[in-house]
Amino acid sequence: MQPATTAQRVRAAQLQLRAVLRHLPQTTPRLVAADSVALRTLAWSGISVAGQAGRWLRYYHPRIVLPAQVAAPALRLAAKRKAVLAESGAALGAAYPNPAQTEVIITCKLAQADQAAELRFINLLTGKIQLVVPVEGTGTGTGRSQRVALTGLPAGQYAYQLLVEGQLVAAPQRLMLNP
Repeated sequence: MQPATTAQRVRAAQLQLRAVLRHLPQTTPRLVAADSVALRTLAWSGISVAGQAGRWLRYYHPRIVLPAQVAAPALRLAAKRKAVLAESGAALGAAYPNPAQTEVIITCKLAQADQAAELRFINLLTGKIQLVVPVEGTGTGTGRSQRVALTGLPAGQYAYQLLVEGQLVAAPQRLMLNP
């Protein structure tokens, strides 16, 4: 039996990742044990699909330790983005209640009182924007408190972002939506 070439190993890893992604649950936040092991193996493999496998594994197991080559680029990018966002003068507060069911209240601070702002909700499983809400909430000066109805959104994990005049100005926050 001949040893597998690098191209064959990469192709096998891609097929394995594709098989795992077909099994991922759409409605429950749990991962089947066999898929978890497969994602962990792929994330530690060092093959081209390691980054994608690592992201999916991190979605289902946020506290898992990933290899440096998978985790380090994302951490460097996050630190750089955080420094840029800190200069904007805007801030995004925590959602209450979190986890939420039908509605949530989100506080934010704008750099100027007359700026046009919006909250954007992104489904972390699909990466798609699910809801965009203009910030018109109550508040004085630059502080705002926005009530957001979440009816019609499927249960799951979401990231919400604050955009002012079309630009991301605050680090995204995480929201859990229960049925």
